[in-house]
Amino acid sequence: MNFKKKISPIRISTHAIERARERFQWSSGTVEVMAEKAFKSGLKRHHINGTLKKYVDSKTKDFTGKNIVLYNGSIYIFSDNYKLITIWPLKSFYRSLANLFQKFCKLDCLILSSNFLFDFFV
Repeated sequence: MNFKKKISPIRISTHAIERARERFQWSSGTVEVMAEKAFKSGLKRHHINGTLKKYVDSKTKDFTGKNIVLYNGSIYIFSDNYKLITIWPLKSFYRSLANLFQKFCKLDCLILSSNFLFDFFV
């Protein structure tokens, strides 16, 4: 069998690997998998508001202009060239808020796509 390794545009900094080991006890392989998932299906900063956005902004004030993503109870910060810079865990209160935003975002995307299809076929 010929197995081809999937090439990902996501790169991981050594700092991000060190922080993931320190904060989550993740191996470098786990960091790669989680970064890929976060970048593809995570909650982007512009999808959140209220206290969650204030908290994320306070944690990421030194990373303005970067891609900030919430995924699986963590804040992922990517550079403009798809490189993971660092990861922070969310506090439990904000984790539940992020899960709610994630559910509503998925529902909103589903409604928008179904309206598009409806408008397309009518």
